[in-house]
Amino acid sequence: MCDTITIIKDGIHVSTIKASDFKNSDSKRFLVSFTTTAEKERFIRENQNYKTTSKTPTDLELDFPKASSSEVISTLAHYDFTKFNEIQFSLESYFMTFYKENKAFGGLEGIKGGATHE
Repeated sequence: MCDTITIIKDGIHVSTIKASDFKNSDSKRFLVSFTTTAEKERFIRENQNYKTTSKTPTDLELDFPKASSSEVISTLAHYDFTKFNEIQFSLESYFMTFYKENKAFGGLEGIKGGATHE
């Protein structure tokens, strides 16, 4: 067991996170499968206040604060979708975000190449 997790890529520190943050996250992430591409695009166009990531022509990752869960469900009730599955936040998925993307990390100075490091 550990309290703090540090991720190092290519010998450079890229992130440190507290283990408790994995259990007590204030955000939720869901995969929503819409019935059509047009329905997904309508959702994105009409709900720009949500953070979304397209996965397939009909699938969308939807990130939102845990406190607004009921609002999100009420909003989705106005759209045709076939799936609404929670994506569990895991250490593996967090770790892989640093290795899937080809970014240059500047250690404690952050990510080089346009993105920022929190």
